[in-house]
Amino acid sequence: MNIEVNKNYRNVISIELVGEKVTKENIAKIEETVAALHEKIDDIHFIILIGSGSSISLKAIYEVLKMAVKEHKFIHKVAIVAHSNFIKAGVKLDNLTLPWQEKYFDIDAVNEAWDWVTVE
Repeated sequence: MNIEVNKNYRNVISIELVGEKVTKENIAKIEETVAALHEKIDDIHFIILIGSGSSISLKAIYEVLKMAVKEHKFIHKVAIVAHSNFIKAGVKLDNLTLPWQEKYFDIDAVNEAWDWVTVE
């Protein structure tokens, strides 16, 4: 899993995973990145690119929900880029429960995802 603060848009954290399982430890790394960025910025956005063969453990889902409760005041947009009806449906559910805006983009629309996540 690749996690980095975008060099051009300093309030965007990009996460890329291909063919791997997201673990509790991965979520801890994301939390560290969010905490470091939050020391400088109060408006954080994510773009998450999910390739085929990727999955998430139940423990990691639990950690994401814990992070949502803790960090919800300054995470505002999350763009999910994938090619999965399951993930697309999950984003719809997320929008009912999570405090930030989340939007699904098909892999072919990655540029639209960047446009959406970088526009205030």
